[in-house]
Amino acid sequence: RDFSTLRDQLITYAKTYFPNTYNDFSPSSPGMMFMEMAAYVGDVLSFYLDNQLQETYLQYARQTNNLYELAYMFGYKPNVTGVALVDINFYQQVPAISSGSSYIPDFNYSLYTVANKEKISIYKADNSHSLLGFANRKINLSVCWNITKSLSFNSTSTLYGQRYAIVAIDSSNNSVIKRLDPTLLLNFFVRYETPIKGLSVGLGVYDALNQKFKFIQPYNGGHAPLPGPSREIIFRLHYNLQFKK
Repeated sequence: RDFSTLRDQLITYAKTYFPNTYNDFSPSSPGMMFMEMAAYVGDVLSFYLDNQLQETYLQYARQTNNLYELAYMFGYKPNVTGVALVDINFYQQVPAISSGSSYIPDFNYSLYTVANKEKISIYKADNSHSLLGFANRKINLSVCWNITKSLSFNSTSTLYGQRYAIVAIDSSNNSVIKRLDPTLLLNFFVRYETPIKGLSVGLGVYDALNQKFKFIQPYNGGHAPLPGPSREIIFRLHYNLQFKK
């Protein structure tokens, strides 16, 4: 039963058994308001009653839990879990630009300036076009060279232009700003695929020039730059486990 059917039945019931007591069935009458509220409640109850009855039949049930319960009741034990199998490939993408049938290193340059722009005092450096901690010029270069089918050489380098940093507090409790020299970060990595299937070895150097890149606070907080790590030499051994299905 739906809302319209229940409302019509309530109106018919009132006309049949209370013809002299109530006879105003216009949409704006208080009596019709109560009849429609009762029809609304009956409509909602009918929906849930029909839904619950539907879930008791295997061919009409929609809820997963009810399907499993009905299957168990008929003696069938569904396989609700299974072993997951997946192939995962880990790789590092080295940027490069295609040129015809070959590839050349990916070289890019960035420049920023805050000249002629409104600046907040705690971010200002000693000149009109820089901010604390940020280099106005930055150059990136990535190179990948497949020497042989099994041996590859990778190199990344980043050149940061001069930067400004808070290095000390003077006797008047004012921050001392200093210009830092440009920094070149250079990394190398050699990778070799061994004859053993799935086994590869690699040797690399991070910060080959031992620049000890400084981490500068990008605002005037009275803290000197934090020292970065020195040159690192790494050895990597990688084996791809071959799981059989």
